[in-house]
Amino acid sequence: MAKLSKQLTGRFIALFLFTGIFVALAFGQMGLFKTGEIPFPSQNILYVSEVSTDSNNFYGTLEQIAENDNLRLYRSVVDKGESKGFVFGQLPKTSKERWTKNSETLEALPLIGEYFIEGKMSQKSLDSLEKIKVKSVIAPTGWQGVVGDLFLGWTIRTTTFYMSLLLFAVTIYALKMAKVKKAMIARTLGVKVIAITVELLSLLFSFVCWSLLVIALSNYSGTMLLTSFIFLLAFILASVLLVYLFVQFLFWSFIRTSQISGILKNKIVNKPFNYLWLLIIALSIGTMTQVISQAKEEYDLAQNRQIALKKWEKISDFSKLDVKFSELMMNMPEQQQTKEEEEARKKALTAYVLGWQDFYDSFSDDDELFLERPDDIDFLQIDGETTPAEDFKNPGKIVDLQSKWIAKIWQVSPYVVKLSQELIEDNATIFTNNKAVTVYIPEKYRASQAEILPPITSHFVDSGLTEEDFEVKIISNDFKMFVPILSEITNREQLEVIAEDCVIAQYNVKKFPHNTKATWALSDNFQQGLYRQDKLPAAIKNSVVQGEILNFSNAFDILENYQKESTSQMKRAIFTSIALFVAQIVVLFEFVKLRLALKAQKICVSQLFGISPKIDYLKIFCLLVVAIFSGLAFAVYKGANLNMVLLSGTSYLLMVILVMLVAAYQFKKKRLSILKGEIL
Repeated sequence: MAKLSKQLTGRFIALFLFTGIFVALAFGQMGLFKTGEIPFPSQNILYVSEVSTDSNNFYGTLEQIAENDNLRLYRSVVDKGESKGFVFGQLPKTSKERWTKNSETLEALPLIGEYFIEGKMSQKSLDSLEKIKVKSVIAPTGWQGVVGDLFLGWTIRTTTFYMSLLLFAVTIYALKMAKVKKAMIARTLGVKVIAITVELLSLLFSFVCWSLLVIALSNYSGTMLLTSFIFLLAFILASVLLVYLFVQFLFWSFIRTSQISGILKNKIVNKPFNYLWLLIIALSIGTMTQVISQAKEEYDLAQNRQIALKKWEKISDFSKLDVKFSELMMNMPEQQQTKEEEEARKKALTAYVLGWQDFYDSFSDDDELFLERPDDIDFLQIDGETTPAEDFKNPGKIVDLQSKWIAKIWQVSPYVVKLSQELIEDNATIFTNNKAVTVYIPEKYRASQAEILPPITSHFVDSGLTEEDFEVKIISNDFKMFVPILSEITNREQLEVIAEDCVIAQYNVKKFPHNTKATWALSDNFQQGLYRQDKLPAAIKNSVVQGEILNFSNAFDILENYQKESTSQMKRAIFTSIALFVAQIVVLFEFVKLRLALKAQKICVSQLFGISPKIDYLKIFCLLVVAIFSGLAFAVYKGANLNMVLLSGTSYLLMVILVMLVAAYQFKKKRLSILKGEIL
């Protein structure tokens, strides 16, 4: 057993370190709860669509439910100008500044909307809501998505996770191959079952130790975050066990299909397994390079995002709406409707669109903002240079819109232009708001006004707007526009906070006719816009579309939390990469050692006769160089940055040279022992 313990020491250390890395990745993945995907720690959402009782009875019932079921209910409110979460039940012990029990904040909101549930609501509690004539439904928040996002996502966490699994596999395989002779003897003595059992127990023990340490240092206890964390750990542990068992299967397949005499005499046997090892090394190098490249991209984005946040501070008291999916707007009737049904649908659509216009109009120009990017030509599948549309001046007549102008037109609210003047240095003062639609055209496009205007005016055919409602203003070519769109900062692939060389269509909706044709094209903007949060509760409560607004969240808080989590994620990826890079050194060293040991007799005999073994060293070096370049080619194929690929390739070549020199020195020092049958 003493020999077995010594044999397992290296693998136990590897298991302990890698399980620590996997638990750290799980902890990092929990950051999804801080970035706005799920605004409150909750497993389910209570959607309240109708309340036929007074507010005191309704809120009192929710408080009683929280007490009876030992759960918490959260509702987004505004308390003293700040966006917070009202808590039914006991206040959480962490992040106390996020929560409030001030009941006055609820009075400013309608009773209907979203209530986030942390815990499990019993059927008895649902029945108690029904008794007071509350129509509601419970739906999951999708908190289990932390697992799907890690396993199927496109973030640096996902790439790091799979790289860790790959390197875990190749490290364990390398450490096993380093003890291949002892494993062969164990096979004949029946010790292998004991060894595998000890390794599995070591893996489980170290995984549990790391998990308990993270839980002890975190604030998860007593919240659903603990449930989510354990749920995530279970999936990661299952993946690690599957990888370990697969490696064990490969290793013992190698042992069973190799000749005992060949292994004991340090001869090259079972070449396919050696090349499989080399292939895994190549994949690990490629994946590592991809992670490093992603970390570099994330670093650049984080720097730009920090600059963007400085500008967003100006609108730090604006919130975004969470709006219910409208089947009325999206779904066309499957069957032909009667005239009465068609009229009813038309009436409902009119009430819906005009209700959103009224909601938007209830804010002053400086308390609301929306911005719509230029239409994506590829998304619209516009072929060629033009696309047909109805002529604003002559309804019924078709005109050709120039695609190049469609791709330059930004549709904005007046406050966006005012913010652009204020926040961006060297911007001229251009703002005017005398007409329903003001079109700002850069000086260099002055001569193209006749082509630029139709893509804008075509939205308002038969809307009641006339040519007198449009104004064109020529602006300097260097005018830049502030882009207050959440997705521009939380989208990893693009980050556009300042737009240049753009045509700006500014809509003063308060001057629009009160009809659906005038505002139909803008109804999405009303829902996706940002509103000053201290004005939101009253606006929602007094609006006919209050039932469509489920929740609201402070936009700046979402961005700030996203930036913090993104930066932390990047740092964890870098630290993990460093740890895994060290693991790769071990893997390469074991590979070189084994290859040298399998050529031991030939090299020693050559040295005794004064013949340099450089050719043998060169063959091993060339194998590793091929693996490096294959891995780098894989990284390039997966979209890695070329500069990072070159840097990574140089680092790996230097690593291989160093490993070769160290292994050659050890070999020269112990060549007599190797000739006796011992391995490096």
